[in-house]
Amino acid sequence: MHSYLEAEIRSDQIQNIPKTIYQDVASHLKDTRNLAEENSRNLTSNLMRQERLLLVNLTVRLLEVRLRKVSAHLDAESNGIYLTPEEKYLVEPSTIAEKRLDKISRAVMNGQTAVLANISDIMSSRYIVVRFLQPAAAAIGVDLAKYGPFKKEDVAVLPLDNAKPLLKQGIVQSIDLDI
Repeated sequence: MHSYLEAEIRSDQIQNIPKTIYQDVASHLKDTRNLAEENSRNLTSNLMRQERLLLVNLTVRLLEVRLRKVSAHLDAESNGIYLTPEEKYLVEPSTIAEKRLDKISRAVMNGQTAVLANISDIMSSRYIVVRFLQPAAAAIGVDLAKYGPFKKEDVAVLPLDNAKPLLKQGIVQSIDLDI
C-alpha cells in the first residue's frame, strides 16, 4: 500500500493499481481481526493492531489522493481505466452533479421554465426508506397520502420532506438501499 500511495503522490496522473485493492485490504483486515484482539496485551496482538491501523490509514490516504485527482479533472478521469469500482462509485455523484448543473444553467439561460418546474416536481416527490426507532402516529404526507401509524422497528417508504423532521428528531433511521 505504501508503494502505491507513494507512486500516486509523485504523479499528476491516476496510477494503475489493482482493481481489487480495496477488497483485498478489507479481506486482509477481516482475516486478521482475531489476531488483533482489543483486550489482549501480548506482543502479537499489539503489532497486529498497529499493522491494521497503518494499513487502514494508507488505504484511506490512497483513496483520498486518487479522488482529489479525479475531482480536479472530472471529465477526463471519471471514466478512466485506472479507477477501481469503489472509486467509480464515489465519483459517479460528482459526474451527475456536473451534468445537473449544466442542465439547470442551460434552462435558466434559455428561459426553460418547464424544465425547472419538472426538476422541482421531481425533487418534491422523492421518497426514502426508513426504519422507525420508536412508535409514531399516522400522518398525512406532502403527497396527501396517509402514512402510519407505525410501531417500533416498522419499515416504511415516506416522502423525503416528511422523513427529514423524523430523522432530525431521531424517530426514524434511513435505510441505505444503494448497496
